[in-house]
Amino acid sequence: MRVYVFEGKERIKIGYSQFPLTRLAQIQPNIADDITLAYQTEELSNYKLIERLAHKLLKQHRTKGEWFRVSVKDGVEAISKAIDIADKQLEGEYFKTKAYRYDRINVSLLGKDAELVRELRTIYEKERGTRLSLADVVTIALTKLQAKLEA
Repeated sequence: MRVYVFEGKERIKIGYSQFPLTRLAQIQPNIADDITLAYQTEELSNYKLIERLAHKLLKQHRTKGEWFRVSVKDGVEAISKAIDIADKQLEGEYFKTKAYRYDRINVSLLGKDAELVRELRTIYEKERGTRLSLADVVTIALTKLQAKLEA
């Protein structure tokens, strides 16, 4: 799913859909003014959370439902901030999980080889700069490290 921004006359709509243009065609007949697709994210696994956080960030500008009286730029910035917030929430939740404890055990077993741990961190930091979710970044980093170890 993707989070999108539709632009109408003096307002925007932030929502999510697998196919934003199809969604646009569905709602256009019910909207008085012409609307266009102004922005869409890449595929996101946590799209519902991103949309909800973006709505909260813009709540003082809400006109009705998912519509806000702000610029497209403000809507895109709200989505970007929402992605950052969601990543931090996910990261915080990860440290409370069994997966984190298992990963700590695995890292401590590898701990004698500090080079592997540094390599994992390097890969992680490189991928972290992308707009992927934290879970996707960790998966990519671990996959790349495993491929390096097998080479």
